[in-house]
Amino acid sequence: MSAKFLQLFPNPLLTEDQLNLLRYDNVKSGIHKTNFDLGLDANRKFSEEIEKYSYNWRSGGQFA
Repeated sequence: MSAKFLQLFPNPLLTEDQLNLLRYDNVKSGIHKTNFDLGLDANRKFSEEIEKYSYNWRSGGQFA
């Protein structure tokens, strides 16, 4: 009930979506495999995505 009220403010302290996210634990339990267990290199993928996202804000603009 409080999240419904608080999300109406311009800079809400708590929203219903945040409250829903708090229902699930995000700490590694060992039950499920992680990206590292599957052999995925998270840093490489992160750098590639940042490069794609920041394409428009390069020095001189997108078409320089």
